[in-house]
Amino acid sequence: ESVSINNGDVEYTQDENIYSFTMPAQNVSIVVTYIQQFEVILQSDMENADLSGADTYDIGTEVFISASESIQDNDMNWYQFKCWMLNDQEISQESNYMFTMSADTAGTYTAIYERAYQIDVEQNSNIKVTIDEDKMMAVEGEDVSFTVEVDPGYRLLSVEANQTTLEEKDGKYSFKMPAEDVSIKVTIAQVYNITVNQNANASIQVDKTQAIKDESVEITVQANSGYRITGVYYTLNSEKQEITLSGDKYILTMPDGNVEISVEVVGQYQITLNSNIDSEVPDIAFEGAGLYDDGASVTIKAPNVEGYRFRNWSFNSQ
Repeated sequence: ESVSINNGDVEYTQDENIYSFTMPAQNVSIVVTYIQQFEVILQSDMENADLSGADTYDIGTEVFISASESIQDNDMNWYQFKCWMLNDQEISQESNYMFTMSADTAGTYTAIYERAYQIDVEQNSNIKVTIDEDKMMAVEGEDVSFTVEVDPGYRLLSVEANQTTLEEKDGKYSFKMPAEDVSIKVTIAQVYNITVNQNANASIQVDKTQAIKDESVEITVQANSGYRITGVYYTLNSEKQEITLSGDKYILTMPDGNVEISVEVVGQYQITLNSNIDSEVPDIAFEGAGLYDDGASVTIKAPNVEGYRFRNWSFNSQ
């Protein structure tokens, strides 16, 4: 560790372990101090593991050893670092391991690997999948968790791992790694807006204001008193299409785009037929009485009544 001549009063030169000095006019005392050293040997159960840190170290110094986190064998199979073993004892599961040199920490360190399988994520510009600890591979039985973020304007439909649907729990999706590569697939759909063009003579209500393609949208339309609904429509890209009635609601199968809902109504008027002899002949069978749309052609007919001759129709006393 050190050499001292006359407590450092005499200078010397050093060439490896050869020390030289000029003899002074006095007795000389040479003191050599030694420090204990230990050897660290590294090995692995995989031939192509990249190991570093093997050396001889002074006692009490900090030692840093490292091994490849993942490697491939000659058959292109992946392996992941599992642990460091020292004298048949597991000492660390970190591939980068630091310790203080001592008699107890000296010896042969073995890097142990285990078969690993890749995790692949189908990429989409409108989603972000973040795997915990940024894992790109895992060993069989290992828990794998990840989060999914979807851009505004899109709806998350399903998350699958090797075609098995996963359910979200506490904001994350998870699965146990099988003995095979895993592909994570996220299915999304664009969300389209539904707007309503209200009519002054009718009310329109929709059960949702946004929907994805092929989703059912229920539309409830109520005409004001004195009006009748003639049609309910949606407009997509300036093209107007009629919506069919199902029961008491109109059902729109959402197209691939934003839509505007509108309704058309027509005014209705009641025609009542009577005569000046109704009280004397109460069962006169007039034809044409009823409710008619604004602008409709109306035909009314008065029957023959025994003992009377038809003279004329009057409308509102005119």
